Formats: sequence, C-alpha cells, structure tokens
Amino acid sequence: MYDSILFGNLLTFLKEFSHTSILLMTASLPETMLSAIQETVGADLGPVISGEAQIEERLRYRILHSSREDALQKAIQEFKNGGRVLWVCNKVEHCLKLYDELSEKYDIEALVYHSRFKYEDRKERHRAVIDSFQEGYKKSLPVFAITTQVCEVSLDISATLLISELCPFAALIQRLGRVNRPGQEMEGIAQALIIPFQGKPYEKENEDDGESELERCKEILKPLLDRELSQKDLALALENAKGTEHQKIPSQWLSLGWEAEPDSIRESGYTLDVILESDAYKVLKNERPWEKSKLYTIPMPIQKQFSYGEPPLRIPVVPDSQIQYSSVRGGEWN
Repeated sequence: MYDSILFGNLLTFLKEFSHTSILLMTASLPETMLSAIQETVGADLGPVISGEAQIEERLRYRILHSSREDALQKAIQEFKNGGRVLWVCNKVEHCLKLYDELSEKYDIEALVYHSRFKYEDRKERHRAVIDSFQEGYKKSLPVFAITTQVCEVSLDISATLLISELCPFAALIQRLGRVNRPGQEMEGIAQALIIPFQGKPYEKENEDDGESELERCKEILKPLLDRELSQKDLALALENAKGTEHQKIPSQWLSLGWEAEPDSIRESGYTLDVILESDAYKVLKNERPWEKSKLYTIPMPIQKQFSYGEPPLRIPVVPDSQIQYSSVRGGEWN
C-alpha cells in the first residue's frame, strides 16, 4: 500500500536533490503519484521507461472471486498435484489460523512468513520461502506458503496458484507479480483467487479509508474477471482508475533544516518493537547492546494492558510469559 508520508518525503527528496541522477523503480504507480512526481521534478524528469513489451504483454493469469472454503480446497488440490501455492492474508492472525488449519486437518506443513519475527528469523523465513519455491520449480515439488503483505516486496518466487484476501488494487498487482513469473518457463495461465475480507487491509489505515480502497478494487476488477491477463492489462487498469489526490506532506528530515528532530518517514502503525526478557539478558552481555538488540526485536501490535520491563536498551522489554514466540510461527500475545 502506498504511504502518504513516505511519498511526501520522496517528493521532497526529488526536489532537493534534483541535480543528482535518480532511478525510481516500481511495479505499479498510480497516475496521481506520477503526476505529483512530474509536477515536482518538472523539466528535469527523464522518460518513463516501460518494461520489455514481450514480458509485459505475456498472458499470465486469470483472476476469479471465490469463497474462502472453495479457495482452500483448490489450494490443497494444487499442492497435492505438485503445485506451488501462495496464500496472502491481510492480517497475521489470519495467516496463523490457516497455518494451524492446514497442519491439523490436512497434514500440510506450510511455510509462514509475516512481519512478527525477530530480525534474524525473518531473514531466514524470507530465504526459506524463496529457496522452497525455486526448488519446487526445478524438481516439481509442492510448496505452500502463507504470507501477509510482506510478500509484496523483494520476494522472488513464482507460484502456480495465488489465493489473496481482497486488498487495494495496487497491492494486488504486487501480489500477482509473484505468480507465473517471466524468467522461468511459463506454465500456462495461473489462477488468482480473490477471497472476501472485511475491515482494514493495512493496520495503519483508518477503517473508512481501508474499506473504500477495497470497494475501489472490486470496481477495477469487474472488467478483468475470468479473462486471460498480462501485466500490461493490470497496469492499464490501475492507470485508468480514478485515484485520490495525494496531499503534499512536508518532509521533517529536509524541510526543517537545523530545527528538524528525528521522526519516521513512514505512517505510524499500531505496532511497537519489543524484545523478550530472555533476549535482553543475552544482548546486555555485549559491548554494544543497542546495536545487537536490533537482531532480536519483534514488531508486535500495541496492547492496551500489558507490562513492560525496564528498558535499558531503549526498547520495551517484555516478559517471555506475555509473548508466545517460535521461529516457525513468529510472535503472538498470550
């Protein structure tokens, strides 16, 4: 999902450093954002370089709406037939619920990948998903991965079936980019099943904003359903969709000069980096505990009532009894 604060910082950066050579790469860019970039950079903006036509126009997927129950049965059948399934949830809780369901009812050990892992474990999960899909492709082995929105960035995999909860259309393009990817031998037309979702697809959104994005996605999808589609078809659909005007948000970093105070260039969410008490003891034994602590932090949703330990590391220290953590499932509040 595009972040207004991050985009505002990008515009300020492009303006302040217009004398330097900058390459901006993206798989999808709404027309309103492109217009804002053109307005900011002006005559210094170079040409927009499209992807290779042969790849952009290659038919890769067919998008269909589905119930969760039907999608689950198709995913299981695809897995049993040696396929590579990517199931994308908008919430970590949905991700873990599906993992338990597959394990307990169908004896399928899926790969789980979301944001609530310790840094080192998250790197390992990221690598494990990529390696499993690559091995699955080379050796015709089945793979089942359950992820959240983290799959939308830097995940070089090629699934034969995508199941995705309804999400903003720009995010759906990113998810579809993990299906039937060029660069590997194309495997016919892969199905992408969109299942219902209620609420906010991203934790940082207002409820109304999240729901309006979902309704907008439904409208964009109507003429695309049950057709053989290419990446170009999706890009054109996004370009033709009427978007929301993006506000020009000043950059705390560049606009305030010497008066600037440290601040985030992302919109604030509802998570907080914490460290388990047992890990804090390990970290404090190091000469530079602050740097080492970053390897053990877990981004967790903020709870109204729970106790923090003393923060000698400048990170909230949480008793192990309050978080259930494993390198396979990640972190959950008890």
